[in-house]
Amino acid sequence: VIVDTILENKAAWAGELDIKMKIVYDDISYSFVTDEDWCCILANLLDNAIEASLKVKYRRWIKVPLEDRPFGIVLYIENNCENKKIETGGRIETTKKDIGKHGIGLQSVKCAIEKYKGTMIYECENGVFKINVILYR
Repeated sequence: VIVDTILENKAAWAGELDIKMKIVYDDISYSFVTDEDWCCILANLLDNAIEASLKVKYRRWIKVPLEDRPFGIVLYIENNCENKKIETGGRIETTKKDIGKHGIGLQSVKCAIEKYKGTMIYECENGVFKINVILYR
């Protein structure tokens, strides 16, 4: 229920901002991930994707496949973005005006992912930001 709620909320917000969001996900009704961790992971990563897409002048989009696999859950998020450097000192470079708040969301995401011995890998190439999260059972 919490995953549905988060995805519906973020898709509605993206729609209001003229960002096309394609969401495809497996039934994870009996997920081993807590509601609190879903809120942390999904909400933060989708907020970041929406904010990055807003900086693109036209054809804004986000793709969100969420897959239930035998070993755990795989979450991919892709969005279009400006071609900019994404790391400084091992952190994604911020575009926020208040840099004091930079990294708080991603640090929370990393902590949640670590509970499941998971991984988070990201890259930005040719105007597309991709993040891949794996949560192990």
